[in-house]
Amino acid sequence: MYVIIACPKCKSSVQIIDDIRAKNTKCQQCGAILPRKRLKKLYETADLNKAIEARGRIQFEMDTNSEISPNILKKYLTDPRPGHSKKKDIKSIIIQVIDKNGGTMIISNLKNELKKYDFSENQVESTLDRMLEVGEIYCPRVGWVGLI
Repeated sequence: MYVIIACPKCKSSVQIIDDIRAKNTKCQQCGAILPRKRLKKLYETADLNKAIEARGRIQFEMDTNSEISPNILKKYLTDPRPGHSKKKDIKSIIIQVIDKNGGTMIISNLKNELKKYDFSENQVESTLDRMLEVGEIYCPRVGWVGLI
């Protein structure tokens, strides 16, 4: 599990730590020794790429606002179920949206609906392709998808 922390001493360094056995970590900016148990976890995820993105966003917010508000963290960094990837969430949302529309749906309408959830068109297309390959959905006719 990767954890994003901010140094409570210098208040200018945000870093990623691997949340495992070590009792302390060292601030990369000021060199302070920081006991892990006392550090506030700003964000945690099992995905290193998400951790890197989160660190960058938090650092940007600190550099421009000098303080991290809880709303900023919720807006940018909410990982609703730690350990689950966004890919899994997009699948369940696709299934829910198609189900709400009677079990079949025009693909372009589905893509427009999923934009509300901040999924890119590429994410939707690749997820639909995978779901078709494994038989989770099918194409009842050209340009449509349906639940099995």
